Parts: sequence; C-alpha cells; structure tokens
Amino acid sequence: TFSESYAAILRNLAVPLLRNASSVAAANQKLEYAEKWLLQAMAEEPNNGEIYMDLSSILRADRKWGDAVVLHQK
Repeated sequence: TFSESYAAILRNLAVPLLRNASSVAAANQKLEYAEKWLLQAMAEEPNNGEIYMDLSSILRADRKWGDAVVLHQK
C-alpha cells in the first residue's frame, strides 16, 4: 500500500540521517543528543546491528558502562 511504501522510504532516509547527526553530535561532545538520535534510529530499525554498535560507543564515551553492557547483551 501507499502508506507502507511511504513508511519504508521514510525509514530508509531517516535512519542514516539520524546516525550521521549522532556522529556529528558525538564529535562535538554533545553525547545526550547523540544518544537520543540513535535511540530514534533504533526505534525505526530495531534489527540494525550497526545502530547498536554506534550507541554502545556513545554510552561508553559517556561512561554509562552498565547501559553499554545491557545493550551488548541484546
């Protein structure tokens, strides 16, 4: 259907943009934004392992060790 196609196209555009925005935020020491945007990307593509690894890096950089361990267990 149109709405399914639209959602898929939007997801294909949004996830890379969210990951890129997260990377820029992390490079500028804005880890709270980096984490927020990766969580949004993860909500759109929960089976994308690259997002989990990106988020793990952010959590470790922010010294959220327990959260990083839980994430790796997923």
